[in-house]
Amino acid sequence: MKYLLKIGGNVRKIREIGRVCRKYSGKHGIVLMPGGWGFASLIRDYIGKIKISGITAQRMAVRALDMNALIIADILGCDITDSIGKISSARGMKVFAPARYLLSSFPFRVHDIDRLTSDYCAAYVAGRTGARLLYLKDVDGIFDKDPKKYADAVLYKDIGAPEISGKKTCIDETTPSLIQKSRIDCLVLNGNFPGRIDRVFSGNIPRSTKINIR
Repeated sequence: MKYLLKIGGNVRKIREIGRVCRKYSGKHGIVLMPGGWGFASLIRDYIGKIKISGITAQRMAVRALDMNALIIADILGCDITDSIGKISSARGMKVFAPARYLLSSFPFRVHDIDRLTSDYCAAYVAGRTGARLLYLKDVDGIFDKDPKKYADAVLYKDIGAPEISGKKTCIDETTPSLIQKSRIDCLVLNGNFPGRIDRVFSGNIPRSTKINIR
Protein backbone atom coordinates (compact mmCIF):
# COMPACT_ATOMS: atom_id res chain seq x y z
CA MET A 1 0.00 0.00 0.00
CA LYS A 2 1.08 3.59 -0.59
CA TYR A 3 1.00 6.09 2.27
CA LEU A 4 1.46 9.85 2.34
CA LEU A 5 2.30 11.18 5.80
CA LYS A 6 1.73 14.91 6.11
CA ILE A 7 3.73 16.13 9.11
CA GLY A 8 2.28 19.10 10.98
CA GLY A 9 4.41 21.85 12.47
CA ASN A 10 3.89 20.86 16.12
CA VAL A 11 4.90 17.24 15.56
CA ARG A 12 8.29 16.84 17.24
CA LYS A 13 9.04 13.13 16.93
CA ILE A 14 10.55 13.24 13.43
CA ARG A 15 13.32 10.73 14.12
CA GLU A 16 10.94 8.31 15.79
CA ILE A 17 8.49 8.62 12.89
CA GLY A 18 11.37 7.90 10.52
CA ARG A 19 12.26 4.72 12.41
CA VAL A 20 8.67 3.48 12.15
CA CYS A 21 8.56 4.27 8.44
CA ARG A 22 11.83 2.44 7.78
CA LYS A 23 10.48 -0.58 9.62
CA TYR A 24 7.65 -0.88 7.08
CA SER A 25 9.34 0.56 3.97
CA GLY A 26 10.02 -2.91 2.58
CA LYS A 27 6.29 -3.57 2.62
CA HIS A 28 4.77 -0.17 1.79
CA GLY A 29 5.55 2.89 -0.30
CA ILE A 30 5.87 5.66 2.30
CA VAL A 31 6.16 9.36 1.47
CA LEU A 32 6.80 12.08 4.06
CA MET A 33 5.57 15.58 3.25
CA PRO A 34 5.88 18.56 5.61
CA GLY A 35 3.63 21.48 6.33
CA GLY A 36 4.69 25.11 6.27
CA TRP A 37 5.84 25.05 9.91
CA GLY A 38 7.57 28.22 11.13
CA PHE A 39 8.02 29.53 7.60
CA ALA A 40 4.25 29.84 7.26
CA SER A 41 4.16 32.04 10.38
CA LEU A 42 6.92 34.19 8.92
CA ILE A 43 4.91 34.64 5.72
CA ARG A 44 1.87 35.69 7.77
CA ASP A 45 4.08 38.37 9.36
CA TYR A 46 5.04 39.64 5.90
CA ILE A 47 1.37 39.80 4.92
CA GLY A 48 0.72 42.10 7.87
CA LYS A 49 3.87 44.20 7.71
CA ILE A 50 4.54 44.75 4.02
CA LYS A 51 1.12 43.90 2.56
CA ILE A 52 2.17 41.23 0.06
CA SER A 53 -0.64 39.87 -2.11
CA GLY A 54 -2.47 36.64 -1.39
CA ILE A 55 -1.14 34.93 -4.49
CA THR A 56 2.47 35.89 -3.66
CA ALA A 57 2.03 34.67 -0.07
CA GLN A 58 0.66 31.40 -1.38
CA ARG A 59 3.58 30.85 -3.73
CA MET A 60 5.98 31.59 -0.89
CA ALA A 61 4.15 29.15 1.39
CA VAL A 62 4.32 26.38 -1.21
CA ARG A 63 8.07 26.92 -1.63
CA ALA A 64 8.41 26.77 2.17
CA LEU A 65 7.28 23.14 1.97
CA ASP A 66 10.47 22.34 0.07
CA MET A 67 12.65 23.94 2.75
CA ASN A 68 10.96 21.84 5.40
CA ALA A 69 11.31 18.74 3.22
CA LEU A 70 15.07 19.39 3.23
CA ILE A 71 14.97 19.53 7.03
CA ILE A 72 13.17 16.16 7.28
CA ALA A 73 15.52 14.52 4.78
CA ASP A 74 18.53 15.84 6.70
CA ILE A 75 17.22 14.61 10.06
CA LEU A 76 16.37 11.17 8.70
CA GLY A 77 19.20 10.80 6.19
CA CYS A 78 16.81 9.61 3.51
CA ASP A 79 16.10 10.32 -0.15
CA ILE A 80 14.29 13.50 -1.18
CA THR A 81 12.61 14.06 -4.53
CA ASP A 82 10.50 16.67 -6.29
CA SER A 83 9.22 14.15 -8.85
CA ILE A 84 5.63 12.99 -8.51
CA GLY A 85 6.56 9.87 -10.48
CA LYS A 86 9.21 8.82 -7.99
CA ILE A 87 6.80 8.89 -5.04
CA SER A 88 4.35 6.55 -6.74
CA SER A 89 6.54 3.54 -5.94
CA ALA A 90 4.99 0.59 -4.15
CA ARG A 91 8.01 0.23 -1.84
CA GLY A 92 10.50 2.37 0.06
CA MET A 93 10.55 5.66 1.97
CA LYS A 94 11.05 9.13 0.48
CA VAL A 95 10.60 12.77 1.41
CA PHE A 96 8.62 14.78 -1.13
CA ALA A 97 9.53 18.39 -1.93
CA PRO A 98 6.25 19.34 -3.65
CA ALA A 99 6.69 22.95 -4.78
CA ARG A 100 7.65 22.32 -8.41
CA TYR A 101 4.77 19.92 -8.90
CA LEU A 102 2.19 22.02 -7.08
CA LEU A 103 3.08 25.31 -8.74
CA SER A 104 3.05 23.76 -12.21
CA SER A 105 -0.18 21.74 -11.91
CA PHE A 106 -2.20 22.81 -8.91
CA PRO A 107 -5.32 24.96 -9.50
CA PHE A 108 -5.09 27.45 -6.60
CA ARG A 109 -8.62 28.85 -6.47
CA VAL A 110 -8.31 30.33 -2.99
CA HIS A 111 -5.39 32.68 -2.38
CA ASP A 112 -5.47 32.64 1.41
CA ILE A 113 -2.79 30.66 3.25
CA ASP A 114 -5.04 30.27 6.30
CA ARG A 115 -7.94 28.78 4.34
CA LEU A 116 -6.06 26.74 1.73
CA THR A 117 -3.04 25.31 3.51
CA SER A 118 -0.50 22.52 3.23
CA ASP A 119 -3.28 20.13 4.36
CA TYR A 120 -5.03 20.80 1.05
CA CYS A 121 -1.75 20.42 -0.84
CA ALA A 122 -1.18 17.02 0.77
CA ALA A 123 -4.70 15.89 -0.16
CA TYR A 124 -4.07 17.02 -3.73
CA VAL A 125 -0.88 14.94 -3.92
CA ALA A 126 -2.55 11.93 -2.28
CA GLY A 127 -5.40 12.13 -4.77
CA ARG A 128 -2.99 12.17 -7.71
CA THR A 129 -0.91 9.23 -6.44
CA GLY A 130 -3.64 7.04 -4.95
CA ALA A 131 -1.97 7.10 -1.55
CA ARG A 132 -3.64 6.62 1.80
CA LEU A 133 -3.32 9.97 3.58
CA LEU A 134 -2.24 10.23 7.21
CA TYR A 135 -2.41 13.70 8.76
CA LEU A 136 0.05 13.77 11.65
CA LYS A 137 -1.08 16.47 14.07
CA ASP A 138 -0.42 17.44 17.70
CA VAL A 139 -3.92 16.31 18.68
CA ASP A 140 -5.46 12.84 18.55
CA GLY A 141 -7.80 13.56 15.65
CA ILE A 142 -10.90 15.66 15.00
CA PHE A 143 -12.96 16.66 18.04
CA ASP A 144 -16.36 18.23 18.53
CA LYS A 145 -14.52 21.29 19.92
CA ASP A 146 -10.95 22.40 20.50
CA PRO A 147 -9.33 19.82 22.82
CA LYS A 148 -6.62 22.31 23.77
CA LYS A 149 -9.25 24.59 25.28
CA TYR A 150 -11.92 22.18 26.49
CA ALA A 151 -11.12 19.15 28.63
CA ASP A 152 -14.49 17.58 27.78
CA ALA A 153 -13.91 17.67 24.00
CA VAL A 154 -15.04 14.43 22.36
CA LEU A 155 -12.93 12.70 19.71
CA TYR A 156 -14.74 11.50 16.59
CA LYS A 157 -13.65 7.99 15.66
CA ASP A 158 -14.97 8.73 12.19
CA ILE A 159 -16.75 11.63 10.57
CA GLY A 160 -18.03 12.39 7.10
CA ALA A 161 -16.09 14.89 5.01
CA PRO A 162 -19.24 17.00 4.37
CA GLU A 163 -19.78 17.37 8.12
CA ILE A 164 -16.50 19.24 8.60
CA SER A 165 -16.23 21.02 5.25
CA GLY A 166 -15.99 24.76 5.85
CA LYS A 167 -15.56 24.30 9.59
CA LYS A 168 -12.60 24.97 11.86
CA THR A 169 -10.88 21.74 12.90
CA CYS A 170 -7.25 20.61 13.00
CA ILE A 171 -7.28 20.45 9.19
CA ASP A 172 -8.13 23.46 7.08
CA GLU A 173 -11.70 24.18 6.05
CA THR A 174 -11.18 23.63 2.31
CA THR A 175 -9.59 20.18 2.56
CA PRO A 176 -12.59 17.92 3.38
CA SER A 177 -14.32 18.71 0.08
CA LEU A 178 -11.18 17.67 -1.83
CA ILE A 179 -10.90 14.48 0.22
CA GLN A 180 -14.48 13.63 -0.71
CA LYS A 181 -14.14 14.62 -4.38
CA SER A 182 -10.91 12.64 -4.84
CA ARG A 183 -12.18 9.73 -2.70
CA ILE A 184 -9.08 9.72 -0.51
CA ASP A 185 -8.66 7.19 2.30
CA CYS A 186 -7.74 9.56 5.13
CA LEU A 187 -6.87 9.26 8.82
CA VAL A 188 -6.04 12.06 11.30
CA LEU A 189 -3.85 11.07 14.26
CA ASN A 190 -1.32 12.37 16.75
CA GLY A 191 2.17 12.29 15.25
CA ASN A 192 3.76 12.77 18.65
CA PHE A 193 2.83 9.15 19.39
CA PRO A 194 4.72 7.26 16.65
CA GLY A 195 3.44 3.94 17.96
CA ARG A 196 0.05 4.88 16.55
CA ILE A 197 1.59 5.17 13.08
CA ASP A 198 3.09 1.70 13.60
CA ARG A 199 -0.41 0.41 14.33
CA VAL A 200 -1.73 1.87 11.07
CA PHE A 201 1.08 0.29 9.03
CA SER A 202 0.44 -3.06 10.69
CA GLY A 203 -3.25 -2.96 9.76
CA ASN A 204 -4.74 -1.83 13.07
CA ILE A 205 -6.74 1.24 14.06
CA PRO A 206 -5.15 3.49 16.71
CA ARG A 207 -6.76 6.40 18.53
CA SER A 208 -7.55 8.65 15.58
CA THR A 209 -10.29 10.01 13.32
CA LYS A 210 -11.14 8.49 9.96
CA ILE A 211 -12.61 10.99 7.48
CA ASN A 212 -15.32 9.18 5.55
CA ILE A 213 -16.22 10.11 1.99
CA ARG A 214 -19.89 9.27 2.33
